[in-house]
Amino acid sequence: ALETEQRILDRFESDKGKLESLVSVEKTKEHLDAHPNLTKGQREAIYAMATTKDRYLGIQGFAGTGKSTMLETGVALIDTFQKVLGNEVNFVGLAPTHAAVGELRDKGIEARTSQSLIQEMIGDDFNPEKYSKTIFFLDESSMVSNKQMDQYTDLVKQSQARSYKLGDQGQLSSQSAGKPFELGMSRGAIQTVIMKDIVRQNNPEVLSAVENVIDRN
Repeated sequence: ALETEQRILDRFESDKGKLESLVSVEKTKEHLDAHPNLTKGQREAIYAMATTKDRYLGIQGFAGTGKSTMLETGVALIDTFQKVLGNEVNFVGLAPTHAAVGELRDKGIEARTSQSLIQEMIGDDFNPEKYSKTIFFLDESSMVSNKQMDQYTDLVKQSQARSYKLGDQGQLSSQSAGKPFELGMSRGAIQTVIMKDIVRQNNPEVLSAVENVIDRN
């Protein structure tokens, strides 16, 4: 298990700073300036999505920090800029349950269960190039085991895709075997953005309670 985990971590490290940014820094800043209502966390996440030169990115945020708006705005920026360049980018969400898949689809993201992708990958006629222009949005618990993550990161490497992990910062705590993505983020092997600004809670008492939870992390 440790050998598998190390192989996964090595893949994270090997593709840091090796890619071209999907959107220029200038155009990203212009886009963000045109959306003044975005929180600091949303802006940082969108900026990272658009300008990172890494294959893997982690975006963590507590409930209520506006991950849906961040995702929709970031996808629109990347899609628009790449189309201007004559390129096509496919956005594919991966989630552990059909309910979570539905939530990603509600955000306008093509989505499927992570297990269905694994099953496709192990098929005899699988072609990694199918995903060469893909950004995978990986749900927090979508890869259950080291074995599956090993297969997944191998696919990402072979296809030259990108993988952005979406999740709840409150769950970024385990460094146990079987959670290599979390381990990669906690060790700095994966660039990570933390969204802390609550945008959904208008009740002052509840907002204060949520912010206290955030401050403890």
